[in-house]
Amino acid sequence: MSDSVLFSRSRREIELYLKLTPCSHCGRPYLCVSPSPASNGASASSDFIASCETCRGTPALRFRISGRPSDRSQLIDVAQWLTLYGLTLEAAHQEREKALSRRLAMEAATCLNEALRFYDDENDLPSAGAFFTDDSRARFREHPQLFSRQRLLNLRAQLPTPSKFDAGAA
Repeated sequence: MSDSVLFSRSRREIELYLKLTPCSHCGRPYLCVSPSPASNGASASSDFIASCETCRGTPALRFRISGRPSDRSQLIDVAQWLTLYGLTLEAAHQEREKALSRRLAMEAATCLNEALRFYDDENDLPSAGAFFTDDSRARFREHPQLFSRQRLLNLRAQLPTPSKFDAGAA
């Protein structure tokens, strides 16, 4: 297992990260996220391990939940949030059940909101620090127009937002 720890704001953020991160050993998706055993054998509620159930290869990924949900992600960068937006919106379009389709569309909107956290109000493009991986940096260099803040705001405006009724029904 790798000794480095990745920091996340929630278990859900870890799960989203794993959608984008294949196993370094076999290339298949990580399938298992479990609480990390503490040194005394008890489970630490803020530590998690992701292991590949396909090859059971190493290294497993270690995560620690820290920070506030209102903080910008340290785990998923702006390009990865846009990838998650696309995947989730596609799932929403393919879903036949209306309520689930709407929930997925709201999740896609959340991905755009997360991506927008990487932008300064006065800039239409994110700074270099908004990209954590070589793939993300290359995607930005090749297609900077996809990262326009105004474009993301326009996409966001087309998606549903949670209403008081939705929140009360949950």
